[in-house]
Amino acid sequence: MKNTLRVLLVAVLWLPLLLAAALLDALRETRHRRRLGPAYEGPLAGYEQ
Repeated sequence: MKNTLRVLLVAVLWLPLLLAAALLDALRETRHRRRLGPAYEGPLAGYEQ
């Protein structure tokens, strides 16, 4: 029973942190793309596909 509580506690503590990190990364990516303008198409820009 103690193990289950520990796992739940870790999940509850880590999930918001991971969500916040993903959200910040997405916000930074959109801001970066907006600043560079339409010429920026992501990490594969400039490569022939």
